[in-house]
Amino acid sequence: MTALPAQWLERDRRKLRVEEAAIGDRIYEIITALCALVVPALVISIAVAIFVAAWPAFARLGLSIVASSSWDVGGGQFGAAPALFGTVISSAVALIIATPLAIGVAIFLSEFSPRWLRQPVGFLVDLLAAIPSVVYGLWGIFVLIPLLREHVMPFLRDTLHLGATPFFTCSPSLARSARLRWRSARRGGR
Repeated sequence: MTALPAQWLERDRRKLRVEEAAIGDRIYEIITALCALVVPALVISIAVAIFVAAWPAFARLGLSIVASSSWDVGGGQFGAAPALFGTVISSAVALIIATPLAIGVAIFLSEFSPRWLRQPVGFLVDLLAAIPSVVYGLWGIFVLIPLLREHVMPFLRDTLHLGATPFFTCSPSLARSARLRWRSARRGGR
């Protein structure tokens, strides 16, 4: 008869451990959910702060600030259309140039490169992806654009310098992401 209570006690101990683990898991789940909700809350708060800061300009000038290209400080006319258009176009050109190159690097490193080359080039791509894009932008402004102005034929200069700086800022990150996706798809699919 004394063995039965010991077995029950052991069973109760195991049950308690499972319930404690379930409580810990539940606390972890709640903390993780709260942390995950912080990200959209921050995005929404940033959007609200930008909207509140921009409201006086939009209230005074209307949507002409987005559609107009005139910039007259004395007359109180401000138009951001050229800056917005230039940003969209340069980003599009950069993505058009960088995306095929990044996918090509990813496919080459995952499928075709010899093993002795894969590791150092993959490390170099990861290293380039870790450099902040501001550094690439400054390099493009101070090195690449003057180089293109002085040493590249005029028609190339007029078209390439538009997307060259953003191209260098997004290309390593795209290459790293594409390489990781390709490698994980390759492992799962074969």
